[in-house]
Amino acid sequence: MITEFSLSVASSTLTVAITAFTALDNVGVTGFMATESANPPGANTAGWSNVPPASYSFTTEGAKTLYAWAKDAAGNVSNSKNASVFITLSSDSTYPGLSPWVGKWFRIYEKTEGYLINNSRWVRDVSLLDAYLKIRSWDPNTGILECDLYGHDSEADADKDDDRHDKKGNRSGYPHPSPLPSRGEGTSGAFS
Repeated sequence: MITEFSLSVASSTLTVAITAFTALDNVGVTGFMATESANPPGANTAGWSNVPPASYSFTTEGAKTLYAWAKDAAGNVSNSKNASVFITLSSDSTYPGLSPWVGKWFRIYEKTEGYLINNSRWVRDVSLLDAYLKIRSWDPNTGILECDLYGHDSEADADKDDDRHDKKGNRSGYPHPSPLPSRGEGTSGAFS
């Protein structure tokens, strides 16, 4: 008879720890098995172990029920005891993360408007960030993203409309994704 059987309540991997699995029998327990089926396994079915399993590997994620079984020396299979787990795989195991974007350029544009106090007066404040980001590498195991940032943050340029624009409206002091940036400040960094 199964006296105790439990699993972790939730898991982020398909292999789930069996936290407790004990059984008693008047003749002696000779085998332990865990299955996803509520139907009892035969005494000669492959998969019996002389010690309780420490874990069980499911094939898909979601809500799962696992059934514990024990058998004795005479080949009698016990009634089952079950436990449930909910498996949610981490995003990195099912999604490539940022790998498809390595080597690509992204434009970052942010305009912030507000007020600040300057010399005891409210002063209108406009800040612009117009930059380009190129992803150099992405490590899904560590979650570290390495990139280069080109551009600058300029409060002074926010209200100016001078010769810094070309015919397409691009500012002349800013690098652009194509061709590769040749002007502007470049900053390298790693983020996680």
